Amino acid sequence: MILLAYADDVTIILRHPSEIAIVEEVVCTYERASGAFLNICKSKAMGGGSWDRTIPVMGIPYHQHMKILGVTFASSIRASAEASWMPIATSVRILAKEAYTREMSLLQRSQYANVYLLAKVWFMSQNFAPPEECVRRINTGISWFLWKGSIFRVPLSTLWQAKKDGGIGLINMDAKCRALLMLQLKMLGGETAHKQNDG
Repeated sequence: MILLAYADDVTIILRHPSEIAIVEEVVCTYERASGAFLNICKSKAMGGGSWDRTIPVMGIPYHQHMKILGVTFASSIRASAEASWMPIATSVRILAKEAYTREMSLLQRSQYANVYLLAKVWFMSQNFAPPEECVRRINTGISWFLWKGSIFRVPLSTLWQAKKDGGIGLINMDAKCRALLMLQLKMLGGETAHKQNDG
């Protein structure tokens, strides 16, 4: 069982149906002690993988998707990645269109893309690798923003290079996403190993 809490949002991840009874007991104890009660209407349950969705979980209805701290989860990793990344790809393109008319040099546009347009991308990449279609959409939006819709464009692969090598330091989104995800997995692996050694 894994427990995640942020402000008044609590997420509980169960590995086996036998853990439901433990959660029920803890919730009942908390309700008696605090006078606060679990709002079933605002609660969601979701079964991932081979979880049997006919098993009741405290009367909480099952859902196909669930959003936790900006990340959308579904019944599989692939479905979760697509559900989480598609809105971000759309958002990047919308933000690029909103900033399209601003007077900026190519270097300023590159910096704007790195810091502002791709901010949500850096967050999501620590949870799921972006699907190829989302990478394509985001790169197309960034390229369109950089060149203000011009037909003549320098390839992104050139712009990704450092200034001394003829580029402008634009961040290679796909490469950075994979690096951030690998770093997150390494950190989680280190925490798991540390807990096992302490236990």
